[in-house]
Amino acid sequence: QKVRGQGSTLQSSESEAPSPTSPIVSSPNLSSFSLNLNENFSSHYTSFERPIGVKKSKLKRSKDEGLSSAMKLFETKNNRLGKMLSESATSKHQDDERLDRYIKAKEFRDETKILMKNLETISDPNVRDCLQREQQRILEKRNRQSQPQSQP
Repeated sequence: QKVRGQGSTLQSSESEAPSPTSPIVSSPNLSSFSLNLNENFSSHYTSFERPIGVKKSKLKRSKDEGLSSAMKLFETKNNRLGKMLSESATSKHQDDERLDRYIKAKEFRDETKILMKNLETISDPNVRDCLQREQQRILEKRNRQSQPQSQP
């Protein structure tokens, strides 16, 4: 190695012409640094910024997920409402049947009371005639109901 003087500092000839394989340059007044700026800078640079379109796709995915969950919730609520309506219709039908049976039983009870009236104890002839006609109507009605329906 040849040493030459340069001002007040000495520098070796090796440092004048750095080889392409040595990435570090030594200088007495400067700190050593890497000449290959792309290796650290490129990875550092891309970590701070998103690639183009990532924000839009993230927003779209978020909207799609929100819409999907809203649709699932809507389907669940709709199915529950359909089930409730079906149960309500069944319940209404059952209530109507119960009401019909109640009305028929009450009517039968009232008609039976009329049939059990002793017409001999009624002094008013108009009331007696009215009750007699009502008894006759009730008996005819019950006879029609007890006979089997004729088939066409």
